[in-house]
Amino acid sequence: EEDYLIYELQFIQYDVLKQINLMKFNNDNYKDTVLQAVNLGSDTDTTAAVVGGLAGIYYGFNDICESWINDIVKGEMIKKLIKKGFLSNEEIANSLDMPLEEVQRIAAQTA
Repeated sequence: EEDYLIYELQFIQYDVLKQINLMKFNNDNYKDTVLQAVNLGSDTDTTAAVVGGLAGIYYGFNDICESWINDIVKGEMIKKLIKKGFLSNEEIANSLDMPLEEVQRIAAQTA
């Protein structure tokens, strides 16, 4: 099991480096970068997650396709949190009109 983990980490490292090079030299927007990375094949879900995260940082939230964001589960909540930046549990509860206990439960599950 430990060997598998090392293999996966090496594989991910290779894919990430490959995708960063694509992002720097071949594209000028979020959508094309992610689509090109995923269309290379291999471990596409990991590639999409890593490249999507890096491209989001590089190109900015506003360059991400609105239709892609709308397809994300809890996309509206995520958009609100991104636009507001890092918030406390109380601030999240207030901004989403959710009970504080529910936000704390979700936060505990993701920690």
